[in-house]
Amino acid sequence: MAVPNVHNGFTRVEYDQHVRHLVHRRINPHSLYDEVTLIDELTLYDMFRQPRPLATTPLTVPPTLLQSEMQCPVCLGIVRNATVIKSCLHRFCDKCLNECLRSGIKECPSCRAVIGPKRSSLRRDETFDKLVAAIYPDLERYEAAEDERIASANTPKRLHHDDNPMSPLGKRAKATAQVGVQNVREYDYWGMSKASAAITQQLSLVFIFFVRHDMWQGVKEGMLFSATLSILSPVLRTLTESYAVDTIWALSVALTGIHLITHDYTYINGTTYKYAGTISLNAAIFTSVLLASLLHSNEQVFSFVLFAIEVFAVSPIAQHNIKVQTPPRARYG
Repeated sequence: MAVPNVHNGFTRVEYDQHVRHLVHRRINPHSLYDEVTLIDELTLYDMFRQPRPLATTPLTVPPTLLQSEMQCPVCLGIVRNATVIKSCLHRFCDKCLNECLRSGIKECPSCRAVIGPKRSSLRRDETFDKLVAAIYPDLERYEAAEDERIASANTPKRLHHDDNPMSPLGKRAKATAQVGVQNVREYDYWGMSKASAAITQQLSLVFIFFVRHDMWQGVKEGMLFSATLSILSPVLRTLTESYAVDTIWALSVALTGIHLITHDYTYINGTTYKYAGTISLNAAIFTSVLLASLLHSNEQVFSFVLFAIEVFAVSPIAQHNIKVQTPPRARYG
């Protein structure tokens, strides 16, 4: 059945009668309402809307407002080869927008709306290019005149500015800078470090007398730990006698890899203040125990395990404190 003519009237009753006689009825996917498709890709509004009267009233726009509407937010010039972002409808120069996308900026420079991954999320606006061409027939000449106007407006200000070498303030600043350069002495980092070593050493010796830590308590704890490790050394030496040497080496290599992978490098660099490398520490200590069992004397086992504890358990704390308390300039040179 043909579509009713809108000029003869098309009411809701006529629409229902027309739809009732349709053999294959399907909902229009392009409409926001529950209506049947009469013509593909067209809604009832598209089919029967009345044309609006032609706008003939002249419109006056201030030059500043017109220039702001024609200006690209990236280069601050008149938009050339206008390209529109479909998600937010902001308009930019095609060159400026492509440079932003190539630099990894996947969002609108004006409103930070996300730009889709496909090129279809952008579209060229040739109508806007025609409007720019109609308003600015000679765009190059207009921009050159704008540059001259800005330069002439800034010239009186710069004559009295201190960055102008010909102004009184500029001459005074130049003379002050020359005097300052004569009194400046260049230093290098390593030379300053060597020169300050004697001062640091003397300060450390003096501050020992003002330390409130219980030194004897630390000595007793260290002696207790060393005695315990010395007693356990014979047990650690015979711990893997029933295993082959190849098995011990294979386990040691595997545990060393686990230690390197799970080590808390952020704590070493001073980024975090809580050590989270428990698995890494356990793997390193277990590796040292396995390798110590291959040694031939209890003294060697004791020394090896004690050195491993100092390297894997105590050394990260010292490295963390050095990184935290050292200024960035002294840290990197």
